[in-house]
Amino acid sequence: MQSLQRETNLQRAERTLQQSLTRLAASLGEGSRDVRLLSYAAQASYSYAFAFCEDKSPELALQYYFKAHVWGRRALAQWGLVDEIMLGDVSLLAQRLDKLPDDALAALYWTALSWARLIELRQPDVLMLTQLPRAALLMQQVMMRDPDFQLSGPRLFFAIYHSMRATYLGGGVDKAESLFREADEANQGRLLLVGFLKAQYLLHQQGQLTAYHAVLNDLAHAPEGLYPEQALMNAVVRQRANRILRDN
Repeated sequence: MQSLQRETNLQRAERTLQQSLTRLAASLGEGSRDVRLLSYAAQASYSYAFAFCEDKSPELALQYYFKAHVWGRRALAQWGLVDEIMLGDVSLLAQRLDKLPDDALAALYWTALSWARLIELRQPDVLMLTQLPRAALLMQQVMMRDPDFQLSGPRLFFAIYHSMRATYLGGGVDKAESLFREADEANQGRLLLVGFLKAQYLLHQQGQLTAYHAVLNDLAHAPEGLYPEQALMNAVVRQRANRILRDN
């Protein structure tokens, strides 16, 4: 995964990730209890959906987000978070989450992230939408223990979460902006994904189209080598920003 994150050639990265997913699926089968490999499979499936499917085929992206969610749920089940707990009484779920070891953070993170993405893409599915607080509950555990996990991923999750919720429901622009700023600072301004998500979920939704297109233009022309350890993610963001500008 670390080697792949440094890849700058998107076509080569896509092939490598496809091959990795095939090997992981073959290794894990139906009954594997290897939480480390299950978590890697969830990460790889989510990454493939976001980086290479969303622009081309939203339906294919949904399939890979669903696979990521299944892998993550299988990992969490090894710590007793079976479906009856995950979808049952919320207070019981919260109690069980508090007792999880830190080894479960990766499974929690990728399960919550893929769950939220599935919910967002399947709107207006009311049944799925009611599950969003459960995904947030999982991510809150990661946020409390390590807000810098996966490049400040928990902060970005809740920045999006608050940007989509009305103030009277505990969300709001101020909270979202603060979390986006914290995530940007944590990555020293080098991770283009932060600006991309802020443009999508704040500027665009608020109708600030001039600022929105200005940010996308900056992202599309961001220099290569800005963040070598995350070269692939930055390349994906540049490509997606260019596509949005071209289509609009």
